[in-house]
Amino acid sequence: MMSQHAAGNTSNRGSRKMQDKANVYVKMTLLGKDVSCFVDSGCETTMVPKSLVDRFRNVEIRPTSSKVWAANKTKIRLDVETTLPFYLNGQCLWTAALVSEDVEEVMLGADWLHDYGCVWHFRTGGLSVTGQPTVALTRRARMRCRRVFVQEYQKIPPRSQVDITARVIMLSTRAPLKDVMVETRQLKPGLYIGRTLLPPEHRDLKVCVASTTNKPQLLSAGTCLGPALPVTEVIDATNDSAPNPPKTDGNEEFVSKISQLILEKLPAEITSEQRQKIVHFMQ
Repeated sequence: MMSQHAAGNTSNRGSRKMQDKANVYVKMTLLGKDVSCFVDSGCETTMVPKSLVDRFRNVEIRPTSSKVWAANKTKIRLDVETTLPFYLNGQCLWTAALVSEDVEEVMLGADWLHDYGCVWHFRTGGLSVTGQPTVALTRRARMRCRRVFVQEYQKIPPRSQVDITARVIMLSTRAPLKDVMVETRQLKPGLYIGRTLLPPEHRDLKVCVASTTNKPQLLSAGTCLGPALPVTEVIDATNDSAPNPPKTDGNEEFVSKISQLILEKLPAEITSEQRQKIVHFMQ
């Protein structure tokens, strides 16, 4: 449970609002490895990424019948559930958690805070667990960034442009999803991602990919396609009913450099028509 302050104290309300927006973490140990765990009091159930469980083969897993939805009412895929022996200050805190590939870091939910009698001290920025001395909460040194991954095995035909199925990881189940964009880049020689605007969902998304090789290209599930960049919708003041297309925040120069690099590395035998198609694809 989180500590409460007097309703009439407006400065406390403001402080609480800022703390709610902050991304804070508590560092624990799992099977000898340090793990930074995101304290997400707005999430009812603790969740851990599937990649974390896959790292420890001796972790016991079991089927789950639980169902969890994101803030936009889309269903979060749950693989299994597990109970993990996290250690904090030498004390073992057995943590029941749902396992999902839709999250990328451990999210300690309201169930974990309740089970271990946690008190969140907003003034000092610490967390008291099971009545033990307060442990420090830390913030991310870098901006947390959503990433785009291949959702399922994909086979790209030779010299073709196709839409592949992708997914975007979630930073929090309570944070509303917004439109994002994946930028043009080279995945590997002869295989390129086209700039694609993605809707505010996290699964079954379509990303444009082009192959300039003479052989089929394979993309395995879980391949990272790049960061999901935020976009801004710019409204024309002279015509409010006709919004301009969303554009990235200052990435034009970066995209231009990447596009030029791709064109310079195209095979010498590629035809002028094929080169024009690639140029059009990257615009």
